[in-house]
Amino acid sequence: MTERDRKLHEILSHIILDIDHPEEFKDTDEMLECIRNRASTSKEIIEGKIKI
Repeated sequence: MTERDRKLHEILSHIILDIDHPEEFKDTDEMLECIRNRASTSKEIIEGKIKI
């Protein structure tokens, strides 16, 4: 893992700390995918596509 990847991984860990346990992710790409999925779901809830 490069220095850039380590820094990005650390930042993303803080962002998703409340979402999931960062240690469960294999790499930064997996963390980004989780964030994208959560963002899509949140957007759908806000737009009324998903009822809660």
